[in-house]
Amino acid sequence: MEKRRDDKRTVLQKGEYQRSNGSYCYRYKGEDGKQHNIYAPTLRLLREKEKNIQKALMNREQPTVVSKRLNDVFDEWKATKSEMVRSSTFANYIHLYGLYVRPGIGKKKLSELRKDDIVRFYSRLKSENGCSINTVDHVHTVLHGILVFAVDQHYIPYNPADRCMVDLKKTARNIQIKDIDEDDAGELDGTALTKEQQEVLLNFLRSHKTYNHWYPLMAGMLLFGPRLGEMSALQWSDINWERNTIRINKTVVYLKSPATGKMVFEMHPPKTEAGLRWVVMTKPLREIFEKEYLIRKERGSYKAKVGIYEDFIFSSRFEGPMHQGNINKAIRRIVRDCNLEQMKKGSDVLIPPFSSHSFRRTFATRMVEIGLSVKALQDILGHNDASTTLNFYAKVQRELKERQTELIDEKYSSMFATEVLHEE
Repeated sequence: MEKRRDDKRTVLQKGEYQRSNGSYCYRYKGEDGKQHNIYAPTLRLLREKEKNIQKALMNREQPTVVSKRLNDVFDEWKATKSEMVRSSTFANYIHLYGLYVRPGIGKKKLSELRKDDIVRFYSRLKSENGCSINTVDHVHTVLHGILVFAVDQHYIPYNPADRCMVDLKKTARNIQIKDIDEDDAGELDGTALTKEQQEVLLNFLRSHKTYNHWYPLMAGMLLFGPRLGEMSALQWSDINWERNTIRINKTVVYLKSPATGKMVFEMHPPKTEAGLRWVVMTKPLREIFEKEYLIRKERGSYKAKVGIYEDFIFSSRFEGPMHQGNINKAIRRIVRDCNLEQMKKGSDVLIPPFSSHSFRRTFATRMVEIGLSVKALQDILGHNDASTTLNFYAKVQRELKERQTELIDEKYSSMFATEVLHEE
């Protein structure tokens, strides 16, 4: 019987196949009794994967591997990962795993973990825990990485988390278009205020004795759309008055210290390389910073300090950097009291619930409305990936068309009768 060969006339071993696109496939039966396929662009890489599978299948017979649980592998993975990623990212991995994985599926033996288990776990996170598809995807990133480590250690022959998010994302895309649009935008999620709502909010902040100290920060974010951590990290030395620019080269993060277990502030580089940027100040933005500068010159600099960094432009009332928690609490109170004031006036312009992310989204929306180019908006926002800006741009333009259609309906519907009268 003639041996099977690939297009280079190399003899293929049992279970090896060449696909129509020139890549290779290896089929084998796992200990679950089911057929599994692995793929590689070259035969050499395929055979390296085959060796790993055989080692893993042999290792799984060893008592130390058979008894390993997912939580045990996470602890090993954690020890190798801590020096490879930013501390804020690592802290987020620990938080997500501890909150969602460790108490449930994390207790499962690695030798018993199947793809179906992971798919069901992700579905429960969304349906029972109320997690957004974006949060589930973040959990998947952590879990998939841990299982990649397990494959590399020959604890398991393949990664059961491979492609587990595909069907869930397809379903969510069909059912919750709005939710996916917001998640695809990444940091541009949240509610974008309309022009009328933005004007009401700013007028309220300017004139209210209790909340007017929030005006410089919130108006500033609405005027150039920084990430909250970038705004919190601004120092007076970041403003070039002669060139009329703001330098963004760092971000404040609030995370749990691995050493003490306490929440601490740290200064990190921006989220992406594109985050290192200079932003030109508009006249209203410059006026805000000039007024703040004069106030600080009169009253003295804030005492907030993060490592070697001090002399911040903005600070919390506790003399610490601003962070999402205290700003979102303030926003809830501001929205409540502003809407009460609007209702007393008999106004129908009310501010919807929103979070600190909404300042950035609202700024970006205003820029699309005035026709700023995608490239210019990408540069101002510090997006590394142009597709993030393009997706958002397209979404806002679609919403603008919908609002224009509604306006046309309101203006002209009365001019055209729905019934045509015919003379007898």
